[in-house]
This record gives sequence, structure tokens and C-alpha cells, in this order.
Amino acid sequence: MSLVTACPSCGVLFKVSPDQLLISEGWVRCGKCQTVFDAALSLKPTITTQKDSFPEDVEPPLPLAANIASEVVQAEDALVGQAPLASSPQPPESSTPVFDLGPESADTDKFAALQFKQSFSAPAQNVPTAWRQSLIPNILYLLTPILLIALSIQVILFQRNEIASKEPLAKPWLVALCAPFNCRLETLKHIQSIVIDSSTFSKISPDIYQLTLVLKNSSSADLQLPSVELTLINSLDQPLLRRVFRVDELNVQSRTLLAASELPLLFSFAIKTGELTDRVAGYRLLVFYP
Repeated sequence: MSLVTACPSCGVLFKVSPDQLLISEGWVRCGKCQTVFDAALSLKPTITTQKDSFPEDVEPPLPLAANIASEVVQAEDALVGQAPLASSPQPPESSTPVFDLGPESADTDKFAALQFKQSFSAPAQNVPTAWRQSLIPNILYLLTPILLIALSIQVILFQRNEIASKEPLAKPWLVALCAPFNCRLETLKHIQSIVIDSSTFSKISPDIYQLTLVLKNSSSADLQLPSVELTLINSLDQPLLRRVFRVDELNVQSRTLLAASELPLLFSFAIKTGELTDRVAGYRLLVFYP
């Protein structure tokens, strides 16, 4: 079985040799018009004619100048169109071997291997890129719910005290959630909801002073009892002495200020002679969480 190719310039059909095409990467030269073209792109089905073989008493054509003569395949029963191809690739560089067409028999297995290699070598290079492009969206799709769960846990841990004050039934769940993270539930702290309803400051003896105040919880949730800061000032509103009374110094049974409740506090403390550089004209009170 022979393979036939057509010259894109003159349209003449020639037999091709796959062994030569494999070496020259498919580039051949037409024996009629000397056009160099890719025989694989102009490949035609084999045409069986009465003149496929030379008679025994007739010698094959003599070689042309600088080229091997090519046998023209003439079909008596079927005509082959001689229109040139619309476009053809550029001929190879001078370093690439170019074979003239000759009447040798075709090796279909070798030529098919050449076509298979040329057809699949380029698409195979895109396989890793396509695999990476499909892998990245899948990874992001799997990470999205994990990140959402982690964000939800972080928000719950940060707002655990507020959640426990509003939903007492959720306390066991919050305690179990805090265990792996070494955190604990505490009474809610909201200093803006604690106000000083009334206060008095008096001198009991030369070195003993007494402070009385009432703290009021204006919110609907139980709050942690704050610390109290007392600042004595002179007539120019300059601080003379500052004292801080922590929660454990307030002499109370519970450190929780119940919702919408009031808590009276009484402090007695001593001021040594010399601590006051001026006469006390007033005082300021401040509640805060340390």
C-alpha cells in the first residue's frame, strides 16, 4: 500500500516515503515545480490505477538535477483536483533535511506514528495546567465551610459573657466550648451601665475620713462589681490625694451587681499627716474595671 501527497503549487500527485518524512519532519520538494512543502498536510488516499507499477522492461525515470525524479501518479478512472491549498506552513531552515518525492513503497505504520506524535504532542503540554486550574477551585470550595466554622467559634468565644448573660441555658455549652481554649465564663462587664447614684465624703477624726456612695445598675443584666477611685482636690481643682478601692476591699458579700438594682458602699480610711499639702475642698469619684 502506498501513500500519496499532492503538491500545493502545481497539484501533481506523488508517492511518499514515510522513512524520509520521519527524518525530514515531513518536508519534501516537488520534482516538477521544485516547491518545498509539508507532505503530511497534503496527504491523499492511495489511488489504485493500472499504471501503479512499472513494466519490467521499462526503467524508472532518471534523477533530475540536484533532486530525485518523482513519479507522477496518474489516475485514469478518477480525477484528482489540482487546486492549491489555501495556506501552507513556512519551509524549514537550511539545516533541516528536505527529501525529494520518490516512487518508494509507503510504510504506513511509521507514517501513522509520525502523525500521532505531531497531533498529540502539543495538547499533552496543557494537561498539568488544566489539572491545576481544576484543583484550586476544589480546594477553595472545601476550605470555605471550615473557615466559616472557625470564624463562628471565634465570635462565640469573644462574646461568650454577653451570650451567657442573655441566654442562661447556653452556659453549659459555652463552658464545654471554652475548655479546649483555656477560657472561662465571667460576669458581664459593662461600665457604661453602672452609675454613681449618690455619694458623701466626711472627716470623722483628725486622720480618719469616710466615703459613702450608692452604685446603680441601669441595665437588665447582672454586672461585675467595679473598683472605685477617689481623688481629693483643693480649691484650684488640683489633685491632692488619690486612693483606689478594689473589689475585695468593698466589704460586700457578692461581686455581682444585680440587674436594675442599687448597692450602697461605705469606706473608712486614714490619711496620715503630711500627705495633704493643701486644704481639701472637694473630691471626685470614678468607677472602672481594672
